[in-house]
Amino acid sequence: MLRIISSIALILLMLVGSVGLFVMMSRGRPEVAATEIQDVVYNVDVFQASPVSFTELLTGFGTARADREVVVAAQVSGEVTEIHPALRIGQRVSAGRVLTNGEQPSEKINAELLLKIDDRDFQQRVEQTEAAIATIRTEVQQLIQQEENANRQLTLAKEDVVSLREEFNRIKTLRERGAGSASDLTRSLLELRRYEDTIVQLENQIVLFPHQVDAARQRLAGAESDLQRARNDLERTSVTPPFTGILAEVMVEQGQYVRNGEPLVRLVDPERIEIPVSIGFEDYLLIQDAIRDGRFPPAFLAENETAPHRWQGSVVRVAPTADSSSRTIEVFIEVLNADQPAPLLPGTFVFARIEGPSVDNAILIPRETIVDGVAYVVDGSNVARTRTIVTGRHLQSMVIVKDGIKPSERVVLTNLDVIHDGTHVSPQQSISAIDEIARLRVPSIRLETTR
Repeated sequence: MLRIISSIALILLMLVGSVGLFVMMSRGRPEVAATEIQDVVYNVDVFQASPVSFTELLTGFGTARADREVVVAAQVSGEVTEIHPALRIGQRVSAGRVLTNGEQPSEKINAELLLKIDDRDFQQRVEQTEAAIATIRTEVQQLIQQEENANRQLTLAKEDVVSLREEFNRIKTLRERGAGSASDLTRSLLELRRYEDTIVQLENQIVLFPHQVDAARQRLAGAESDLQRARNDLERTSVTPPFTGILAEVMVEQGQYVRNGEPLVRLVDPERIEIPVSIGFEDYLLIQDAIRDGRFPPAFLAENETAPHRWQGSVVRVAPTADSSSRTIEVFIEVLNADQPAPLLPGTFVFARIEGPSVDNAILIPRETIVDGVAYVVDGSNVARTRTIVTGRHLQSMVIVKDGIKPSERVVLTNLDVIHDGTHVSPQQSISAIDEIARLRVPSIRLETTR
């Protein structure tokens, strides 16, 4: 019991000491002075909204290809006996053409010969067909002459029959009177029957002559068709370019035997270049009226999306169907190399900027300034005020404002997660639409002042 009482007394003594020590320490603490609570002022960057006029650029990419490219193939079989002295890749070859010089007579310039195929067999076939035609024409003339002769013979035979019939009737009359002999009457009748048979034979021959002439003329027409084919094949032994261009591939050598349809060279016309480019449906709607009306939108081409344009062309036509997998429409840009500072070679991958509609005095702000349809503007007292924004078309990081922002107003760019309506702000850096457009990695807007 004595031990328990001692422990309790010791605990009570410790508690009393602790309370006394706390009271002494609290009396020595200095008093806290009351201060007025002040609003937090946030440093923000702002965007200076001002009207700008610009032209929208529709972007896409594609691979350039020649508008005219053809593989010239052999149209007859045979050995290559002659070849162009410079039949090499990169060689320019000319097609046949006619030059006119004012009042001077027109001058015909023959096409360059790419290669020659052995034409001896084709020349012989032409000569044989010409000989067959000459024979058939002679046959036709003979049949016509025979028909004329038969008609003359028929006329004479009919005249003779009239005379013989009169003679027969005279002898028959004498015989009936008892003056003539029976042998004379029989001989006269036989002579009459012989001439009548001759008339029948001649008439049968005359009826057949037109059919014989028609048959001969049909053979003549067939032979003339064979002759034309033979001449065409003979002409095809000389291979010439179908248009003026540059050899892109050579697949034949002198002495090689080629067959009908075998490719010989690939020819490219680099003067007119075409680039198929896929754009979105909304972008297509912006230029469809211009294309339909023949106002072909200009297109500016570069080797990559950030480089300045190196070539210029026009959108000249549109694919009749859309690509269901990519939801795009293919448009075709035409480039005339004669108008370019440097030629655009087929096979070059290019990035295209197609000139879209122009917009005057539009308010553009960065898309990041709008959160759930709301943006903050800084008033004259540097207080953030809430604005409900009605937006139009999005242009990469920018958006056209239809309603909610007035010209010259400052739109908050930063600290959007902590400010609210009525927050005091301290504007730091101010950015304009021109600055924001200049920072775009892939230009989709061209300011009117930069034209």
